[in-house]
Amino acid sequence: MINKITNANGGGYILTAILVLIFFMMLSVVLEYTKAYIILNGIHSATENAVIEVATLNWDNIYPSIREGVTGGYKYEFDMWKEVLNNGDVENRLSNLLGINDGVKYSNEQIEYVLSDINTNIINTPMQNKEQMLEVRTDINVKIPFRFLGENKGDIEVNMNIKTQYHKRF
Repeated sequence: MINKITNANGGGYILTAILVLIFFMMLSVVLEYTKAYIILNGIHSATENAVIEVATLNWDNIYPSIREGVTGGYKYEFDMWKEVLNNGDVENRLSNLLGINDGVKYSNEQIEYVLSDINTNIINTPMQNKEQMLEVRTDINVKIPFRFLGENKGDIEVNMNIKTQYHKRF
């Protein structure tokens, strides 16, 4: 009886199977974080493109003021400079770029990620300020479900801050 307990024949197979199982579990966690990183990178790029489109929409408001030596989005009307900016619709452009509905992206009938609290702020430069540039800042909250062994174990939440600036070329 004691010989059967101390006999180690075949014990290596069980240990190997357990180690392989643990390795694949850790690999699945790493792959989930990699998936989240790839999703965040894609959202960042799409948001940057949407914000750049808004900044580009403001070129006709910025060009006359740059030509006159004023650096922001101003227009000369009735013997005075007035601030003129186009806020655009970053959220709608982002929905079109990412293919999302109501801030939610689905993949195989499961939620891939959720976008919320999309805020865009255009910061105009003060008059005659050559140091600052027109800025468009966007804050966006992203929730990505974290799955382990096929079950949702919570959300990865990231608050993204994206800033673009209008630079004059000459």
